[in-house]
Amino acid sequence: MNIDATFASETGVVSFGIVIRNATGVVLYFAVGPLLFGAYIVLHAELLGIREGLLLTQADGFTVQVVENDSLITSRTSHHSATVNSWEDAIIFDIVSLLPLVKVVYAAMYLN
Repeated sequence: MNIDATFASETGVVSFGIVIRNATGVVLYFAVGPLLFGAYIVLHAELLGIREGLLLTQADGFTVQVVENDSLITSRTSHHSATVNSWEDAIIFDIVSLLPLVKVVYAAMYLN
C-alpha cells in the first residue's frame, strides 16, 4: 500500500490517498478522502493516513504486507515500540493492532 497524506496547519484538516498495486504494478485499489479530525504536524497526518488506509483495505478484503510513504520520520516512528504515551503512540498502537506483520518503509517521492 502506498500512502500519502497532507494537512492544512491552519485548520488541522487532513486528507490522504492510497494505492494498492499487485506484483507487476497493476493498480488493484485506490482511495482518497478527508479526515476531518485535527493534525498539528506532518507526522500526525501521515500516521492518520496509514491507519485509515489500513482500515479501508481491510474492510475491502485486502491483505497489506508493506506500507510505503514519503515521510522518513513516519517510517522510522512506526518501528518503535507502541506504548501509549503520546498522541503519536496511540495512532501507532492502532496501526500495529490492525496489521501486526505490516512493514512500513520510506519511498522517496520520485520513486512512487
